[in-house]
Amino acid sequence: MDKQLTRELNLALIPDDELAKRHSALSQEMAHRYPTVIQLNGVTPRVAFTPHVTLYQVPVPVRDLPRLRSRLEEVADTAQPFSLTATEYGANEDEGSFEVR
Repeated sequence: MDKQLTRELNLALIPDDELAKRHSALSQEMAHRYPTVIQLNGVTPRVAFTPHVTLYQVPVPVRDLPRLRSRLEEVADTAQPFSLTATEYGANEDEGSFEVR
């Protein structure tokens, strides 16, 4: 069998703790009003449903993970801080998710 082992990765921005707490509170409030599949419940990257902004999702061969990490660290080391502004809001009723674009 020549099947290669891969990992599904989600490259995301994690907000600071204060903003993440506000997002979690909004998620909990919305869950009381509408049916949901998941709810944001944490403020650290190690929590399963932490607030985040997904930049890119991709399957990566496990053998390439060290090289990918190295390249991402290079990008992170040279990136300048920036701000994001929401221009549109949306919802996916099938998933019970809320989107900020």
